[in-house]
Amino acid sequence: MRDKWYVNTIQSPPPECEQYLITDDVGEMQVAYWTNYSSVLGEVTNIWRWVGLRQYTHVVAWRLLPEAYKEEH
Repeated sequence: MRDKWYVNTIQSPPPECEQYLITDDVGEMQVAYWTNYSSVLGEVTNIWRWVGLRQYTHVVAWRLLPEAYKEEH
């Protein structure tokens, strides 16, 4: 199975609060949270955004996180 990256300018993640693996504009990967919750307003808004990233990070592509490793018995 091959994992798929989505180009952020073409397709945003679905409107569900979830963590994703992202690639930024300098080629580094980070785990980011996609949400419509505004910590400034303290409520849910109509605007979806990436949070949990280093300041001034521009998301180029995103993908679902892989499943965590589970030891086989």
